[in-house]
Amino acid sequence: ARRDRLEREFGWRVLPARKGAVLGRSLELELALGELLGMAPKTRVRAW
Repeated sequence: ARRDRLEREFGWRVLPARKGAVLGRSLELELALGELLGMAPKTRVRAW
């Protein structure tokens, strides 16, 4: 629906993320974003 429209009209890819993926210690968001961009994140562990 909305995500499909954004991709179709603007070429934007929407990456859904939960609060824990953004603020937590997991690298889930960084890995998913790196996959979309075709590159791997340089960090393996968050310092905080």
